[in-house]
Amino acid sequence: MIKLFQAHINPSNRALAWLSAFYLCFLTIILIVAIFFDKSLSNFFTTAPEPVISFFEWTTDVGKSNWMLIPSLLIWLLTPIIGFLGLKYSLYWKARAITGLSGFIFLGIGLPGLATNLMKRAIGRARPMHLEEFGTTYFQPHFLMDKAWTFQSFPSGHTTTSFAAAVVVFLLAGRRWGAVAFMLAGFVAISRLVIGAHFVTDVLAGSLVGTMGALAVHYLYVRKLGGFKLINGANHVQWYAPFKLHRVKG
Repeated sequence: MIKLFQAHINPSNRALAWLSAFYLCFLTIILIVAIFFDKSLSNFFTTAPEPVISFFEWTTDVGKSNWMLIPSLLIWLLTPIIGFLGLKYSLYWKARAITGLSGFIFLGIGLPGLATNLMKRAIGRARPMHLEEFGTTYFQPHFLMDKAWTFQSFPSGHTTTSFAAAVVVFLLAGRRWGAVAFMLAGFVAISRLVIGAHFVTDVLAGSLVGTMGALAVHYLYVRKLGGFKLINGANHVQWYAPFKLHRVKG
């Protein structure tokens, strides 16, 4: 079997209560920061030295979702075709396993990103470029105004994508590579502040949506959609050969 990762989620009423309390505290922190600290923090980050700004202008592109979503979607859609090519039995089941894996990667990154894009338009928060004109708490909700990207600050989409990807890497590859992925996600989050694209609260919210969104996708993919199967508390790809093919250590 293809053993992918050990992490699993056991939701309960108590866990739901703790999660609700966590969200309430997090939203309270965001509100306090937005009112009292967002302006000063934004001015601090955007006045960084030019070499620092140049570095983060390059780093910020890592948070774009296309380079992660397009390959995983293509693999997810194309690998099932291998099953009709008359390949060897072991290759057929490897292809089925890769199908499940790529589907999880696509959904784990794409769905939190989609949620953020909808929230951006529903909330319509002005970006830091409008700081002097509107301050930090101006909102202009919209859905059909394509040119209103300057009122799509909350949450940060790049941050959402990078943290969702970090969770996916952590779940699939283990703590070592997960730590690297979270460190890179942190750089992406900082880059959004330095280049003046977002406030600190936008980045905090994006990191939360990305992290919790990817975990939610993992839970649904394992328990509801059948993409993985729990065996003795560990997660495995559901479509297997009856023999062990590969194990990812982590």
